[in-house]
Amino acid sequence: MQEKRSYKDMLLNLAGAELTHKILEAYQFEPIRGIRFNSQKYVENPFPGVKSRLNDEVWIADAYAATVTHPFHHAGCYYIQDPSATTPVLALDLNESDIVLDMCAAPGGKSTYILDKIPHGFLISNDIDKKRNLKLCENLDRWGVENVVVVCNESKDLVEEFESVFDKVLLDAPCSGEGLFRKDKDFMEHYDSSTAFKMAAIQKELLIDAYHCVKDNGVIVYSTCTLNDVENELVILDFLSKYPSCELETLNFENSYPGYHGLGTKVTRYFPNEDGEGHFVARIRVHKASSHNELQFSKIKYKKFQLESLKLHGNFRTIGSKQYGTRNRGFLKTSLNVMKDGTLISDDKGRYYDVNHALSQSIVFAEDIPSYECSLEEAYRYLNGQQLNLKLKGFYCIKYLGNSLGFIKGDGKRANNRYPKHLRNRFETYETVSLV
Repeated sequence: MQEKRSYKDMLLNLAGAELTHKILEAYQFEPIRGIRFNSQKYVENPFPGVKSRLNDEVWIADAYAATVTHPFHHAGCYYIQDPSATTPVLALDLNESDIVLDMCAAPGGKSTYILDKIPHGFLISNDIDKKRNLKLCENLDRWGVENVVVVCNESKDLVEEFESVFDKVLLDAPCSGEGLFRKDKDFMEHYDSSTAFKMAAIQKELLIDAYHCVKDNGVIVYSTCTLNDVENELVILDFLSKYPSCELETLNFENSYPGYHGLGTKVTRYFPNEDGEGHFVARIRVHKASSHNELQFSKIKYKKFQLESLKLHGNFRTIGSKQYGTRNRGFLKTSLNVMKDGTLISDDKGRYYDVNHALSQSIVFAEDIPSYECSLEEAYRYLNGQQLNLKLKGFYCIKYLGNSLGFIKGDGKRANNRYPKHLRNRFETYETVSLV
């Protein structure tokens, strides 16, 4: 990879010659990708590899390609993520019952990690980009839990709705992406040093909005995947100058670097190397004079919902032509633009209901859906879009080692594959690892 001179000059001025050489040398190697397992969809790890040195909850598989196409990935049993990108969630230091806001959440890696940490809490996951928000919803559907609502709003709207509501706020801010140059060569080719200043202006506004959303004595974690100081230390220093009652809390993360501009170990930096990509993380303890507010939910109204051959039990509502369901909570009371609240169950097409793939991934509705346990060979055929030779009638979940991949619909003679086309594996078979 050929770096631009202006980018190299920025690194030299920031980090010095020795560290700059290490960073540029790292660009000659493949990016590091780890897998982080879903605590609600337990499986034994089938992949040879090692634990990440940045986060021992992340596994670096020897064969990355096998992790992408494996049935466990399709079933939402793990998320593929750069190890350094998991550290902002560690910095939140979450409690099981925390109420959390992920302000810029797409595509959802950090949100899924947060959900693993708050089984008795709740997450509001936001992203203003509608296209990226759809991917966020898809990844959260695959995770299978229901203690999350996805919205698509400007941060100012979040402040109006959620003033002093959250125990913890994660602001993984939009940035110039210098830490991802190894993953996406286009970033390097289009590098422009002025971008950092444009992004910093946005980041400063977002950080102030995060301050308004968090409770007194709550925590904001500010992070980026870029390397310059303009979007990192200088954003933090600007915030602290405006809100001097707030304070940075030291993060004692191993295999990391201290910050610049006198912040030292009060912030954490990662640079591209053999452990992961580039990231900046700061943990801010918020002190402010304001009473806290609470999320409000509708009352649960349990009932049965008949959907062709399926008989579901839970709390349901219809928005437009779409039916949504929850099992253990009401729906969020909000004026925001909600993209996901509960499980999307079906879409009323007039003459029939189109059962949604999200229902097959749901943990809470799993007991209501009959299933067929398939072999690894059948799983790969199914994920390739092929029909399985099953004489079943109605909707069934196809499961591999207890975890649902998706639906088939049978008429007693044949079973139609209902796995979404855009999610399918390209080939029928792969060089695979198996537990059986």
